Amino acid sequence: MTDDRPHFLDRRTDVGSHDLAQPAPVELEDRDPTVCRCGRQWTALDECHCAACHRHFSSISAFDVHQRARTDKDLRVKVTCRDPSTVRKKDGSPRLEEVTTEWGPLWALPGTWQPEGATT
Repeated sequence: MTDDRPHFLDRRTDVGSHDLAQPAPVELEDRDPTVCRCGRQWTALDECHCAACHRHFSSISAFDVHQRARTDKDLRVKVTCRDPSTVRKKDGSPRLEEVTTEWGPLWALPGTWQPEGATT
């Protein structure tokens, strides 16, 4: 009997009389980059890319800083992107900093971004 299952269903776990197909784990170094329609690529699992303004962020927290949500009189929420270079704290200091990476620029909370493989 030939097994015609896709290659990613190559592991099985017996549960009672049923076989549950489990996808094979993906090693991070083997992971293809994610690509947006704007052409931006990234491989880090914790980075965020805004599909509206196509800016790239080092974390969900940094991504959230660039967005502003407002509720209108009909209680509909409207989310708009803010230019990360103009978002400031009350004391006037920047809330995000631009960092250059091999994949292109990204925005990070000040002092939080480190190159992949760097140690503290």
